[in-house]
Amino acid sequence: MKRELLRGALLTALFFSSPSAFAYETNARGDKCKQPKFSQVKPAKSSEVAPGSPFSFVVTDVKEASVKVVVKGIEVDGLTKTEKSYGQLKVEGHLPPSLHDEHAKILVTVDGAYGCPGKKGWLVKISSPGGTTAPADAGDAAPADESEK
Repeated sequence: MKRELLRGALLTALFFSSPSAFAYETNARGDKCKQPKFSQVKPAKSSEVAPGSPFSFVVTDVKEASVKVVVKGIEVDGLTKTEKSYGQLKVEGHLPPSLHDEHAKILVTVDGAYGCPGKKGWLVKISSPGGTTAPADAGDAAPADESEK
């Protein structure tokens, strides 16, 4: 009987000291994975905007150099990145002026500060050049005035 108890204790000790028991560490430093968070996204989802309109968003817990924005397959160059308080990064850019009369997805990809990737995407309607649209900063698109139709 003592032999069976000793055997069970030995097997339990071996199990808990095996390398597989520690396989859930997320990186070399042991930091937990922390997803980047997106906020203050402009223009709002489903807004109608003019070609070349500005867009912006704030992201937290991100490596600044990793921010990439693609609009309908076109990578956006010339992003302005401004550090804010508490690890926030404000990113501003402009939609490609070549896109018009279509819907386009703004897709943002980033690498998180602790190794977790992050992604955010939203759809906007891009009007024709010189067309009537709501301002890009105005949350939801307002209907056009009847006199302008």
